[in-house]
Amino acid sequence: EIYRCDWSSDVCSSDLVAGITDPKGNTIFYSDGKNVYRTDGTLMPSVSSSIPLAGSSSATQGVVIVPVPSCKGCQSTYYVFTTTDVNGNKQLTYSIVDMRRDGGLGKVIEKNIPLDTNSTTESIASVYVPKDSTYWVVSHDYGDSTYRMYRVTKNGVSISKTISIGAKIDSVGKAQGYLKFSQDGTKMAYVVPGPDRNYVEIYDFADSTGEISNKKVIDLGKAPPTLYGAEFSPDGNSLYTSLTAGVTTLPPADPSIKSQLLQFDLTS
Repeated sequence: EIYRCDWSSDVCSSDLVAGITDPKGNTIFYSDGKNVYRTDGTLMPSVSSSIPLAGSSSATQGVVIVPVPSCKGCQSTYYVFTTTDVNGNKQLTYSIVDMRRDGGLGKVIEKNIPLDTNSTTESIASVYVPKDSTYWVVSHDYGDSTYRMYRVTKNGVSISKTISIGAKIDSVGKAQGYLKFSQDGTKMAYVVPGPDRNYVEIYDFADSTGEISNKKVIDLGKAPPTLYGAEFSPDGNSLYTSLTAGVTTLPPADPSIKSQLLQFDLTS
């Protein structure tokens, strides 16, 4: 895999960066799955400073940041969830950032806590639950069709349930697609890249229970081009997907094959 870095920044990642902001949109900190950075681009101090976060800079969704639920606008502690490259040990872990430390500039106070022993894909996403100000963090197991639903409350992170539905993710290529929620938290999309064929699965999501249901499948044909990214429109009525001309698990792309960006109307 070849990619270019902007060396004016300390972050060099081929696939991911996650950040967290305050209610006014000001960045609090950000991460590339290996390190946590302050807003000035310097490394945030951490326990076991010689050991990086357990994520991977080449994982599709290798890092997700979720605040520990507290009073709105006064959060000070954050979970940094990380997944590894699917060619690695396929583990989901989390670390904890406390922004009250080091004069309000923050410190990573716990690091690389495993959530379970199951192999995971590169897909992870979070969704806010307005009713009780908690969060769901959702991952997908490698080797089967299991979603893992973690509940984040003021008391910590716990596995709430597992749901087996949809495609079996049993190859490196299939394990590199996006998992996304609509902004209102009522829909979830999961990308299943080829080979052989590209699919995107769309579900209804109940944020009160974490239930996934009413599967719909869009068949986007043979790969390459290879399905990769997905995003809902702000109103949730459209889904956008991206297809790349080739990926590292496939032979070099045919020059005649082009990357694509597609839009789907979910109201029809």
